[in-house]
Amino acid sequence: MKDNGFVYRYIEPKNKFEKFSQAEIEQSVASIFEKQVSKYLNNLAVKEKNFSLTYTELNQSANRTARAILSKINKQGQPIILLFEQGINCLTSIFGVLKTGNF
Repeated sequence: MKDNGFVYRYIEPKNKFEKFSQAEIEQSVASIFEKQVSKYLNNLAVKEKNFSLTYTELNQSANRTARAILSKINKQGQPIILLFEQGINCLTSIFGVLKTGNF
């Protein structure tokens, strides 16, 4: 399918989506992500045309981003603004912000 110069295609997941319990649903996104990382350490998490990250690498990058953010802000709860082009760096930054608890 083509739209505005972009090609879209549906990719069927190879594994089934996991169901989460109510207790898991009430956890933070960062906490749920950490659990997924522990289950799928070296599995592919994200992929671009010429670059990819495993869950471990994605988590490490998000942790570095979170530490950098926390070292720059003056107080907990201070809003954080992200401005990126789409891609893996955007995703790692979003997870980094979620890990700081400042959103």
